[in-house]
Amino acid sequence: MSDTLTPKQHRFVMEYIKRGGERGAGKDAAIAAGYSGKHAAKTAYDLLQLPKIAEVIDKERQDTADRNRIDADWVIERLKHEAEDPDNSGGERIRAIELLGKTLRLFVERKEVEHTHRSDFFASIDLSEEDTEVIEAEYRELVEGDRVAIL
Repeated sequence: MSDTLTPKQHRFVMEYIKRGGERGAGKDAAIAAGYSGKHAAKTAYDLLQLPKIAEVIDKERQDTADRNRIDADWVIERLKHEAEDPDNSGGERIRAIELLGKTLRLFVERKEVEHTHRSDFFASIDLSEEDTEVIEAEYRELVEGDRVAIL
């Protein structure tokens, strides 16, 4: 796939990967690849939007992972080792445990939203009393006591 890129684009991809794809890496990679420093950030953004660039970046990252035999299992094993290593500081061990927990989605951020139910809401709608009672009962069940957990 890299043969469909221009030499400058290919150099950009290699420089981008070398910089880890972190924030600001695109601009630095564009400059290192020979693009104008004045417009490097915009050039990097434009290049990263091209499907052929994204494909090459993904392929290069996968090739690197394959060469180094790095996969999710390897990362988890290393984190377990770090979490259990008595030579590590408490903070290092806790951080490893935290990252392990995140891989299992144990720390899902939840937000609590309070909602005040107005019983006169349905008064403005032309429904039978029976329909109104059914809708209000379903609504109360849905919001579970006026509190809804949003994930």
